[in-house]
Amino acid sequence: MAEVYLSASALAYTLALPSQLTNIGVVSAKGFDPRFWGDRADEACTQQRLARLLLHTFGHLSNLPRAEDPANVMYAFTGVEDLDGMAQLTPAQRDPMRGSLPREAHQRTSDYSRWRFAGSMLVAD
Repeated sequence: MAEVYLSASALAYTLALPSQLTNIGVVSAKGFDPRFWGDRADEACTQQRLARLLLHTFGHLSNLPRAEDPANVMYAFTGVEDLDGMAQLTPAQRDPMRGSLPREAHQRTSDYSRWRFAGSMLVAD
């Protein structure tokens, strides 16, 4: 996560740059805080915007197309405030995203699973 705006040739600033080639998404957190835009601090708003942008970026990495509905996570937003309304995913969007998650993300989070995962990673390395 970057603390500065990312640069894009066609835009004044960019919130995220997903790359399907490298399977990496870089996210800029600079503009999430309403104080940056002259509004009052709102930690819940900042966290919600970050979560929605991360989900949107992961959607691009999962090769999901843009959505026309402003309430959809894959909406082609133009400003940070658009993230406030982007909360919905369709089942057709969820399935490819689930399939893109690493095997470890599907495991139950119990002490036994954590130890089993840590052990398997040590053996693999």
